[in-house]
Amino acid sequence: MDKYDYLAILEPFMFILRGLGMLILGASSGWFTLETYRQGGKNWQVQIGAYLGFILLMGVVVRYASPFSLGLFGIGLGAAFLVRETLADYFATRKEEGKSKK
Repeated sequence: MDKYDYLAILEPFMFILRGLGMLILGASSGWFTLETYRQGGKNWQVQIGAYLGFILLMGVVVRYASPFSLGLFGIGLGAAFLVRETLADYFATRKEEGKSKK
């Protein structure tokens, strides 16, 4: 028995775990960037910092991630953008409905 046989057994699990990690990283970085950008208000330095940090993260991910990891990062990022915008629209209409009932 070779001493590296256990790596062949664990490799699919590590592959899936890395993909899930990139999915979570994409979703959390997208959500954080959108929240920071929207709540920056008059503090434009925070908005620029969030945007540049996000662009830097995207560059590092594109350079060093595998295609599978990059794809899951993009799926997580897209899901965060869609969910964030959908929730923002939903709560904005709920707030308007609440004001109109008063």
